[in-house]
Amino acid sequence: RHCADDSPNHSMVPLLHFLTLYQFLHVIARFSEKRLLIWYYNVILPIRMSHQKGKRDFMSFESVKAKNPGVKMYLVTDPAFQKYGRVIKGYDFSSYVAYLKDHTAVPETGNQYVASIPEMEEMPITKEVEHYLYAGMPVQVGYCNGNGSLLNAFEYHKCSEVSVGPTDMVFMMYKVEDLSAEGTVDSKDVVAFYCPAGVAVEIYPHTLHYAPCKVEDGGFKCLVILQKGTNAPIEKPVNPVNHEDRLIMARNKWAFGHKDSSVVATRGGFEGILGENTCIQY
Repeated sequence: RHCADDSPNHSMVPLLHFLTLYQFLHVIARFSEKRLLIWYYNVILPIRMSHQKGKRDFMSFESVKAKNPGVKMYLVTDPAFQKYGRVIKGYDFSSYVAYLKDHTAVPETGNQYVASIPEMEEMPITKEVEHYLYAGMPVQVGYCNGNGSLLNAFEYHKCSEVSVGPTDMVFMMYKVEDLSAEGTVDSKDVVAFYCPAGVAVEIYPHTLHYAPCKVEDGGFKCLVILQKGTNAPIEKPVNPVNHEDRLIMARNKWAFGHKDSSVVATRGGFEGILGENTCIQY
């Protein structure tokens, strides 16, 4: 005979634990479904979308790069860009991007530069840009839209330039300090940077750049933020003291071009870009 055992039936314990956990999760699910949805849409979905966008951006970049084998081309997120500028993080430029997308047009031919758009300058983000990115200096907010694909010319400013847009685009760049003793550059040494839509960049002072190049049939749309007064008309120096003085084309703008560009052909600018007038294929 075996003595009677009054202890609990341990074979039932896992089942009881399972039921308790199931009931607990069921209650949590009922009361937290809304919060879980909010969490998914606010946290998980943006991460997934960002990952998918990053993948699409990389594929688009690789496609354009493959069609331009003679051009040194990188994404603006590549460390190679750090010599010329930086990707701006922590600022919400979506209002700028939306305005460019909905309220500006791409010209049928060529490029169009508008230095100042009051509606964008009155946006709250502009106050942040002035206070932090320009340390209190007043700025002008405008845009450059167009269908350009050629290098054509270079310009530089002695302040940073902020750019972002609703379209992908390519910037061709060089540095003033890397110019030859004669102030020239061979186009084969120019570096191109692919900037995906919605990615904001700061182009450093003395970085040679010009209007972006399109990478789609619809052209490009590009925000241009500069210190107020930049690119306004100015009288060219009558008696330039040095070579740089000869490059003054507007306020806070020094520029030179390729022999085939309007900067040289019609505006009397210095022919400082040698070699081919690089064209970005897409």
